Amino acid sequence: MIRGLSVLCVMVHHWFLFLPGRSGYAFLSQSVDFVQTVGGTFVHLFFFLSGYGLAASYFNSNDFSWHSWSARRIRKIIVPYWIFITATFLLVNSAHWVSAQQFGSHYSFLSLFCYATFTRNFYPPCWDFNPTFWFMPVIFGLYLLFPILLWLLKKCGVRTFILVSVLITYGSILLFLLFGYEIVHNTALPFFFISPFAIGMALALTLKRQVHFLAKLSSPYALLLGVGFYFSSWLLIHAWDQGSTFNDTLTTAGLIFMCIPACKFVFHVFPGRFTDILTFCSKHSYLMYLLHGALILYVIKPVLQSAFPDGPDLLVLTGLAGFYVVAVTFLAAALYRPVKALSGLVFGEYWGSAVVVNSVKP
Repeated sequence: MIRGLSVLCVMVHHWFLFLPGRSGYAFLSQSVDFVQTVGGTFVHLFFFLSGYGLAASYFNSNDFSWHSWSARRIRKIIVPYWIFITATFLLVNSAHWVSAQQFGSHYSFLSLFCYATFTRNFYPPCWDFNPTFWFMPVIFGLYLLFPILLWLLKKCGVRTFILVSVLITYGSILLFLLFGYEIVHNTALPFFFISPFAIGMALALTLKRQVHFLAKLSSPYALLLGVGFYFSSWLLIHAWDQGSTFNDTLTTAGLIFMCIPACKFVFHVFPGRFTDILTFCSKHSYLMYLLHGALILYVIKPVLQSAFPDGPDLLVLTGLAGFYVVAVTFLAAALYRPVKALSGLVFGEYWGSAVVVNSVKP
């Protein structure tokens, strides 16, 4: 459920980020800005959930194989990503060839190469091709670091591991800042997001050893703790000009402690349709992530620019956001099996024959 909630929030964040609207009502503008800002913070949960899923699959497996683990990551993560960036690259450049005025941007094969090799964060000319994919080089790097982090977790224990991960995260951020490196999403490195990934891994081991620990995370006290962490993150941003660079761990902790009890509440109060919707979104969350940015930038945005030369009204954008979320969800569901089969053909073995690894993706 948390995965489904996270992908919906990130989709809404990008909707209002990429499609700025106009409004004569200050309250509406402020409300949209609030939704956009809060929705964007949910990206941190993807790092946490990925770390949790990978570690849980390791600790719950009696015959864990690194070969099977690697093969499954390639089939489920890398090959679908390659399929979508290649399709988007061909469509964008073809559209530019048909109508350069309507589709002004076109991209070189070097841009495609940088996306395919997870080096796009080092090549600024390709950033606008799909800004949402800054996440992919980071999560790919964290997958590469996972065996080392796993060894460290088993060696040090949960508390020391979390402390070390936080020190590595903020030590690397500080080091790069001292050398003049601009730290924004488009320049992000895996080291900057080790702490949320590591917190997920630590929780997986904790739940393996203490099966009742989840009940503590689902309590009202955990919810209040989450609000405190999230508010502390907000205070850090507003009290320090570098606060947005150093607040990610607080944001992640706040969201974890808030979302777990909130999802438990939703599950008990709305055990039917609402829970089914979030579960459905969770299943298709990765394809929803791969789809949504390109759909906004290269399908919806040109249409809205033609229909509203002066920019769409925020009321119109807010109404369309619901249709957009539904459309992306069902499109991802429709593409799930074809992409799954194509990934199997590209990489060989079909997904279903691989060892089941319940890692969580955006």
